[in-house]
Amino acid sequence: MTASEVDHFADACNALYAAMRTNRARLDAQAASASALSDSQAQLVTPLARLGAMTIGELAAEARLAQPTVTRSVKSLETAGLVRRTPHAHDDRRVVVELTARGRAHWDRARARLRANQRAAWDLLPEDLRPQAVRVLLALTDAVTATRPAE
Repeated sequence: MTASEVDHFADACNALYAAMRTNRARLDAQAASASALSDSQAQLVTPLARLGAMTIGELAAEARLAQPTVTRSVKSLETAGLVRRTPHAHDDRRVVVELTARGRAHWDRARARLRANQRAAWDLLPEDLRPQAVRVLLALTDAVTATRPAE
């Protein structure tokens, strides 16, 4: 790959990232005005919604976030009554986190908001590019994950 090709790739990645960041900020502003889950909160609790209760460490791994970040966020979500923390059955040093019914309802609404935005973007893609777009996005996710800087 030439330097010019890398520059074009970087410009395309940066443009996509900027567009997604702008959309997320607008969705988060809508969520804040509706006292709902932000997009980042919804992404954090998605593993709980899909897989059920898990430890903070498991949630951090599933959400691909640092454990201290998850711990802080879970405390905030617990204060809001959206998640419940209970002692681990076999290890007193760990806790298990699960969505409350209120948290599930908030997640459902946040997911519907995000899906509507994603559906609008999908509908704008030419039909013949849709399967390729999914493959490229998954490959790009793998590449970015593989090159993630150390914490």
